[in-house]
Amino acid sequence: MSTITTIEDFSNEIFYEIFEYLYGNDIYEAFSILNSRFQQLLHCPFLQYKIRLDDRLMKQNIVDELKQISHVIKNYIFSISIRPWRPTTKIISLCNFDSSYQNLHCLIFNINQPNIILLILPKLTQLPKLYSLTIENIQKLKIICKIYPLVLNLSKLKYFKIETCCIDLFADHSLPIATHEQSSSIEHLIIEHYCSVQELVNFLYYTPKVHHLKFSIYEDKKTHLNLLSLNHLRHLTSLSIEMCSLKFDKFEILINQFKFHLKTFSLRIWSRNENYLNARRWERIILQNLPQLEHFSMKYIICFQNDDQSSLHSDKSNEFLTSFWLQRQWLLRIEMIHDFIIYIVDAYKKQWFEYDRQEQKIYSVEELSKSRQLIVVDISKKILNNIHNYMNYVLPVMQIDHLVIKEEIFVVQLAEVLCLLRELDSLEVSMISFSYPRQVTLDEMIKIFRSTTHIKITKLRVRQINKIEEINFFLAFCPLIKQLEINKLPMINVEFFLRPLLIQIRNKSKFQNLRLICIQLPTADDKMILKLKQMIQDENLLVDFKIKRNEEKIFVE
Repeated sequence: MSTITTIEDFSNEIFYEIFEYLYGNDIYEAFSILNSRFQQLLHCPFLQYKIRLDDRLMKQNIVDELKQISHVIKNYIFSISIRPWRPTTKIISLCNFDSSYQNLHCLIFNINQPNIILLILPKLTQLPKLYSLTIENIQKLKIICKIYPLVLNLSKLKYFKIETCCIDLFADHSLPIATHEQSSSIEHLIIEHYCSVQELVNFLYYTPKVHHLKFSIYEDKKTHLNLLSLNHLRHLTSLSIEMCSLKFDKFEILINQFKFHLKTFSLRIWSRNENYLNARRWERIILQNLPQLEHFSMKYIICFQNDDQSSLHSDKSNEFLTSFWLQRQWLLRIEMIHDFIIYIVDAYKKQWFEYDRQEQKIYSVEELSKSRQLIVVDISKKILNNIHNYMNYVLPVMQIDHLVIKEEIFVVQLAEVLCLLRELDSLEVSMISFSYPRQVTLDEMIKIFRSTTHIKITKLRVRQINKIEEINFFLAFCPLIKQLEINKLPMINVEFFLRPLLIQIRNKSKFQNLRLICIQLPTADDKMILKLKQMIQDENLLVDFKIKRNEEKIFVE
C-alpha cells in the first residue's frame, strides 16, 4: 500500500466526506485559492453547501460574505443560517432570494429585528426547493400573528419551526385564523410559543398533511374542547405537547382529538394537578385512544414551595409498575433541579452498573420493578435545607433504588440524604467534599459511620476523586459494595491506586464484597492492560480474576 504524505493525494471522495463537517463559507475560503484541482472540486454537483452567516464569527459583515459566496457557488447552496447580532438594514438586501438559488432547501433565521422577517418572507415564494424554514428569536408576539399567513404561501414547505423568547403565556391572537383558505404542504410543524387551543386548531385546519407536530398551549376557559374537531389530521403519527396549568380532565378531552394513528407521544406539563400521575387513567387513555402508540414520554413538573410540608401525592404509590408499563418498559423516575421536582415517565435506558447485562435488551419484570431512580441535578442550598420536605414529594410516590447526584456534595449532607433512602442499591455522585462549605468534624464522621448499618448500597460510581482516601471512605461507609466505578482519578499512577485496594482484598482485611472495579482513563490502552495483569500476577494480588479494556474503561473482575 502506498503512503499518502500530502493532502493533494486524498481522493475526491475523501474531500467530499470532510466537507460534510464544514460550513460552506469556510470550505470556500480555505480551498478556492489553492489550485485548479480544488477550484473544480468546489463546483462538483455532488456538493451541498451549508452556509452559516454569524457576524460574531466573521472578519467582514455578513452581507459582503453572502454576496461573495453566492456569486460563485449559488447553485450549490443547500442551506443558509443567518444570525446577525448587529442591527443592520442591509439584511434585506442580503436576503434577496430568488429562483437562482436552485438547490436551496433550508433557511434558518435568527434575526432580532422582527419587521425584517415580514419583508423577507414574501420573497421566499420564488425559491423552487425551499422545504425547511426555521424562524427563531422572535421578540414581539404581534409579529408572530403576521408570520403564519405568509408561511402558508410557501407551497413547497415541508418543515416549519417558529420560536419566540417571549414568555407572555396569555398574549391574545398569537396564532390567528388564516385570512384565506388554502392547504399547506407542511408535514413537520414545531410551534415554540404558547397559544390557546382554539388558535392552534385554527392554524392546523390549513396543515392536513402534518405528521410530526409540536406545540405549547395554555388553558383557555372560553374554548369548549369537546366541540373541537381535528378529524382532518389523518397523517399525524408524532405529537409533542407542552402545557401550562391545564387540568387533566380537559387534557383528556384534548388528547382524544389526536387519537388517529399516533406512534409517538410526549408531554411536558407544568401543573399541580396530581391526576397526571394517575397511571391507571393513562393506561385507559392509551389503550382506548392510542392503540398504536410505540413511544411515550411525560414530564410532569411542579415547583417546590417553602411552605410545602407534605406531598401532593401522599396517597399515591407508584402505579407505573403494573404489567402494562413494565411490558412496554415505560418507567417512572424523578428529578430535582433548582426549585422544581420533575416526574418523568419514558423508555427505560440501560444503566451504568449493568455490566453483566451489556447485550441484554429485554428485562424481566423483577429487574424493571427495581429500577426506581432519583436524579438530583442541582445541589442548591434550598434543596439541602429542605431535603426532608423535598423527599415528601418522592418517597410517597415510590421508594428509590438508584440515586444520582450530579454536583459536588458535602459528606454530611450526603449521609443525611442516604439515611432517608433505606432501599438504595446504587449510588452515583459527581464529587464528595470533606472541607466545603466547612471542614467536617470528628464527631460528624463518627456519627456517619454509626449510620452504616442501614446502608444497602452495592454499586457505586464516583465521577471524580481528589484523593485515594475518598474511595476508602466510600468502601467503609458502604460495606456491601460489589461494584465500583471511578471516572476520573487524581494525577496518580493507576497501579498506585489499584495495588493497596487489591492487597486489602487479598488479606481479607476489607472490601470482601467487592467483585468489580472499573476505572476510566483517557490513556488506557492494551499495553496498560498487560502491565496491570502482570502486576496482579507477579505480586499475587488476586488468584481468580479477569481484566479487560473497553475503549477508555478498564475492568478488573
